[in-house]
Amino acid sequence: MLAKNGKINKNPEKGNDMAYNPEKELKKGAELRVMSLDPKQSMKVSAGKVTVGGEPGIVDIIGTAAGKQDGSLGGTASLWLSIFRFMRPDGTVDHVAGWNIMIPLASGQTSEQTARAFELAVNLDPSRPYFAKAEGSRLWIYYREKKMSIPVEQEVAQTDTSENTDNAVNEKCGNDITDGEQP
Repeated sequence: MLAKNGKINKNPEKGNDMAYNPEKELKKGAELRVMSLDPKQSMKVSAGKVTVGGEPGIVDIIGTAAGKQDGSLGGTASLWLSIFRFMRPDGTVDHVAGWNIMIPLASGQTSEQTARAFELAVNLDPSRPYFAKAEGSRLWIYYREKKMSIPVEQEVAQTDTSENTDNAVNEKCGNDITDGEQP
């Protein structure tokens, strides 16, 4: 059975569960969990969900770390974001991968340094749709859509009005292709 929006309605008794609902979709996001395996530094979650709609997950870090002393997991801290999916306004469903970040702690490492270490770990991975901000011993994690980059050929084709688009593409790519002619 087709719904009013032209998509297949899997459960006609409940109404169209396939329709985009911004209130519902913007509340979806990754569950945030943390764990410290250090005897002197602890972590707690103040806001446990990083939503598509912009609500950050918040982590508070307390204490000075004893640090990693051996090959065990003792002296480490872990931050975990769950897998989730959400629907876009055009009806496509995005699946966002989960992520576990584990960092070793140094002896005497402050809670501020641990928050900063997690901030760097989150922000340095360009393949993940998250952004982190550390202030003092508190860490905020936000969901952030990456802007899609246009391939060079398309970008040049969209902006170049000259007759010879190939030369413009090669210049943009840094290719030196002079066929004996000098400008």
